[in-house]
Amino acid sequence: MEISVKNEFDLPSPAGSILAQIGSSLLKLWRAENIVLGRGTTLSARWNHRISTDIDLFVPFDQFYSVSNQLPNLFSSAKLIRSNSGNGWFTGTYPEGEFSISTTPSLLPKPVSVPNDLVRDWGMPIELPSEILAKKLKLRIYGNGEFVSRDFYDLCTAGEKDPQSLKMALEILTDSEREEISEEIQSFGTRASRMGRTLLKVHRPEWLSDLDRRTADLIKPPSEEKPV
Repeated sequence: MEISVKNEFDLPSPAGSILAQIGSSLLKLWRAENIVLGRGTTLSARWNHRISTDIDLFVPFDQFYSVSNQLPNLFSSAKLIRSNSGNGWFTGTYPEGEFSISTTPSLLPKPVSVPNDLVRDWGMPIELPSEILAKKLKLRIYGNGEFVSRDFYDLCTAGEKDPQSLKMALEILTDSEREEISEEIQSFGTRASRMGRTLLKVHRPEWLSDLDRRTADLIKPPSEEKPV
């Protein structure tokens, strides 16, 4: 008989502190297995490569809309600094950092999470690295034209720690899209390590001086060999 192994991940602060603020409220609305923790926080929990200062949660479309009008009151507290909402998303900010809840659909074939990879003490599944990287590449970088250091660093870390997930994520882009992104990142030069939020407690500080080149080389499509 095959034994299913449960892998539980701790969220380093401040992400863990943010979840502590909202976790009980989340579980009043949805079952833990229907709340997927994703993006940079999940990668930080798996790889311990940097500190993440916010958390991103995904719930099914129908379940979000069935309770969306309850969210502002449910998460309001003396510590809540501000909140905002829109079509299929809700964000809130505490002193520890920001959280978001959204219905962003997965980009890669399911599963987007491993049932036994869970957040310790909360039982929420965590998103697969391949899905997280695909969303960074296709939605944030290519789709929104948003370039931030933490995405560059996550992609480089994937090349070191999980190249198969990086390969799967890159396959969602065409060669021309990869070339376009690669050239844009290369143009940032030394600014590439200072774009967006400050990178905190990185495991490879030596990467920061040439983060533009490292990231661009990973994303660039393989060169076609010319016939002899």
